[in-house]
Amino acid sequence: MLATCVAWGLPRAASAASDLEAQAELRLRTHLKKQLPPRGLSLDCVDLFLEASTPKYYEYAVRERHGGKCGGDPEVAPIVDRFRVPKRGGKILKYDPVEDRWLVTAGARAHSSPPQV
Repeated sequence: MLATCVAWGLPRAASAASDLEAQAELRLRTHLKKQLPPRGLSLDCVDLFLEASTPKYYEYAVRERHGGKCGGDPEVAPIVDRFRVPKRGGKILKYDPVEDRWLVTAGARAHSSPPQV
């Protein structure tokens, strides 16, 4: 299983991710800015882990970051949510572990792909 940590606020090497992956991460960050605060979380205290990549989407796990200003046991990083972000446009999906299926997230908007040049 592919597991890549994307730390918030840290620059990524240009060769580390494709343009599609960078766009998907930006879309998910933007989505999380709205979704995390009502749950008592902030972008400063979560990490994204790229768990899978298929021809159609990227799958990310959102984990709590513990230690320092984030509090909690630094040896523990529980998964808060899992998301599927389409590579070529479409709605972000959230995994529902109770139903064992992917659902359209609240406030998700369809996203069209940027024009190809």
